[in-house]
Amino acid sequence: MKSTFYSAVWTECGILLSDCWHEHGTIGEADSCISRAGGYVVAIENGVMRGLTPAEEAEFQRVHYAPRTDKPEPVSEEKHVDPNILSILLSRLSKWEKNELGRLYAEDKNALLRALGIFLQKGQRGLR
Repeated sequence: MKSTFYSAVWTECGILLSDCWHEHGTIGEADSCISRAGGYVVAIENGVMRGLTPAEEAEFQRVHYAPRTDKPEPVSEEKHVDPNILSILLSRLSKWEKNELGRLYAEDKNALLRALGIFLQKGQRGLR
């Protein structure tokens, strides 16, 4: 009887690495342990690591690249942007960046608000 489980791995400098020591029963469970870009799932069958079969690979592709449901909430025009933070943000932008924001606002006010929301969420340019 074959004993097969799955584990999340990645390669770095040509070396296969893993910080997932779980014995996942499904590819989907192992996929949830992928913690780095380029992570992958391998099968361990009777104690020996092997690549995925074509059917397992198809399952990995389906699970790993499935549409995510944890998308951030879109920023609407009604959302409030703190004027103090906006003032700091604008003071740190170059003339070109200010011109681009003005152009973006003229074309699509919601796009500008989305961009500002993403910018502020990521804390770019050391806003404090």
